[in-house]
Amino acid sequence: MFDKTLILLTLLALQAQCLSEVRLDDLNVHYIQHPLIGTSFGIAKSRLQDSLVSCHIIFPNGILYEVFPNANHPNLDLTMGRVQPLISFESCSFVIRNVDSSYSGTYELLSTVREASNNNLVLTRRRFLLTVVESDFS
Repeated sequence: MFDKTLILLTLLALQAQCLSEVRLDDLNVHYIQHPLIGTSFGIAKSRLQDSLVSCHIIFPNGILYEVFPNANHPNLDLTMGRVQPLISFESCSFVIRNVDSSYSGTYELLSTVREASNNNLVLTRRRFLLTVVESDFS
């Protein structure tokens, strides 16, 4: 994990861009497995003028997948991608629905946003501690 962050910082330094990192508090989520019930996780941008540069997710097994701009994630029961309710607003997010307890674990989202005011990049990280509970209702 440290190696990937170091490579990203080196590439940005070569392009003479400033990158700051923000780590949000961990979020504990309990999810009841059901085909009609879902839950989502995301990192929203702070301003409407800022633009989403990249979105990555780290699965509990430690594998990093790119969600945006290229969807290089495995085809699972997870719906991942950017949420775009308005033309100028995008956020890094993923949705789970009807997954079993084997999906329990710590997921981490990494969102890179370019600030419109000073053209700097902000890397925001947040861990989601997911606990999936099997439903006993039909």
